[in-house]
Amino acid sequence: PVQRPRAPAQGVPAVSHAAAPLQLRELEVPAGTTKQDAVQAVLPALAAYLRVPSLRATRMSGFAGGMNDGVFFLTDDKQHWVLKLTAAHRSHPLLPTESENYVAVSEKMPHAMQDKEITFPLGVFRVCAGGSPLTDLTLLRKAEGERLTEWLADKVAARGESGLQEIRRCLGLVGAQLADFHHRYNGMQHADFMPANILYDQQSGAVTFIDLGGMGIPGSRDKERFVQAMELLGKTYGPEFVALTTSFTSSYDRVAESLNRKPPGPAPPPAPQPQAPAHNKPGGASLV
Repeated sequence: PVQRPRAPAQGVPAVSHAAAPLQLRELEVPAGTTKQDAVQAVLPALAAYLRVPSLRATRMSGFAGGMNDGVFFLTDDKQHWVLKLTAAHRSHPLLPTESENYVAVSEKMPHAMQDKEITFPLGVFRVCAGGSPLTDLTLLRKAEGERLTEWLADKVAARGESGLQEIRRCLGLVGAQLADFHHRYNGMQHADFMPANILYDQQSGAVTFIDLGGMGIPGSRDKERFVQAMELLGKTYGPEFVALTTSFTSSYDRVAESLNRKPPGPAPPPAPQPQAPAHNKPGGASLV
């Protein structure tokens, strides 16, 4: 359900740092506003939410994901965020929207909000135009790295044994991190785990899982889903590429076996989450 926070009392800061699950907060824009124009309209409210003076938005070009209505990069010229537009209406009465699912996951697993190995939302919003839901917004930190799909393509195109070794090393990291992810979240699945939803920073070795909007919703199993995606890429890159997948599966199995010998560790305390201001912003969107 959408939470409509009351206006803060005089002297109470608009941004609260109390540890709490996400809330799906409502932003109101004028009737007739399009989804793309809504992004510009809500920038002042999002800036206040992030406690920065102002924000600029640039729409991401190219493929933005099959379930998104658009992706924007936000910046205050010092920091960077990602803003995703997703459906504000359920596709089925029993299936939550992406924003609603993020709220549910944050209630069950509050440590997800400070997990640096995934891009979990800083905030989720429902934009209403003239009182009717228009689009949902997911505000995320911008993670470093390149999508694994493109990184793999570059390594295959370069050819050579060194490229294959780098792919093996990377897939081993992905497998180990996925096993740890499943352990930390009590078996909860990413639900759309494939190279397009993984960022890899080769310089630092950091692996980040992105697009977790279906996290925990029954569906495909992550390990099998990733192997299927690699086999599909193998139709283009050849059987030698598919054989590299064993680095992923063996690393996953090894780490999973080790972790399963002990119960999941205590969840770290949730990171402070900014709370949306509840007052109207002149000339822009209002949070109600």
